[in-house]
Amino acid sequence: MKVFVIGGTGQVGAALLRKTISHGHTVIAPTREVLDICDQGMVVQAVGDASPDVVVNSAAYTHVDNAESEAELAFQINRDGATNVAIASAEANCPVVHLSTDYVFDGTKPSPYTEDDRPNPFSVYGKSKLEGEVGVSRHQPDHIILRTSWVFSERRQNFVRTMQRLATTGQKIVRVVADQHGAPTSAMAIADCITAIFPKFLEEAFSAWGIYHYTGAPPTTWYEFAKAILEKQPECQVEPIPTSEYPTPAKRPLNSVLDCTRLSETFGINQPHWRNDLEVVIAEIE
Repeated sequence: MKVFVIGGTGQVGAALLRKTISHGHTVIAPTREVLDICDQGMVVQAVGDASPDVVVNSAAYTHVDNAESEAELAFQINRDGATNVAIASAEANCPVVHLSTDYVFDGTKPSPYTEDDRPNPFSVYGKSKLEGEVGVSRHQPDHIILRTSWVFSERRQNFVRTMQRLATTGQKIVRVVADQHGAPTSAMAIADCITAIFPKFLEEAFSAWGIYHYTGAPPTTWYEFAKAILEKQPECQVEPIPTSEYPTPAKRPLNSVLDCTRLSETFGINQPHWRNDLEVVIAEIE
């Protein structure tokens, strides 16, 4: 297959490039310097010229707190950019896979969120990602919107690298919120999931388009995740605190655990254990 990847320098994008190439797919992955997803004409032409079998949009504005003061930029990338990619894929007559987030939910539900639950994002980031989902579904019926959470990898800025940096720079105590529940998900696991879906697009009878959830398992808290990251560095102690003691510009959902049953039943893809992926990522960082 010929795969057009947007956002190839990010955590998921970079993992996807490695995975698609290893599976023998042809990959086109223009950088942001070459392709501005906020420029609809440019995106339509680039995708049309490439004539791919599928477009994957992993580009996003992901600075959750900064988005509160940079709302215009967040919406340009996460809403308008996503919509432009969907329009381009529709004109090129190929499906689009679009990455979204658990932060489209407000976190007030006591149990895991399903795809049928009504989104109600608190933050600018969550709102911009939700509007991106709307743009994708409106302009390209042949879409897979994949919501995921707490993404980590050996590259770019993420929670695992932050914890590792604090420990290696002599931090003795790290205070981490213990009342926000979710699921860490490795970028490589997301790449595995996406590439596993690709063959379905070649089936004429395939019609299972729509929104799916995919995360690591089992659910945990940022505090427990931090302890797992630093368990081989006992000189750095992790101290649990409530969200109220760690104020941030953007409000986070207290529960953003996603129910991934629909993906498993439709594609036979099960959730990976995040601890196994964490070991791999830490080894690569070291």
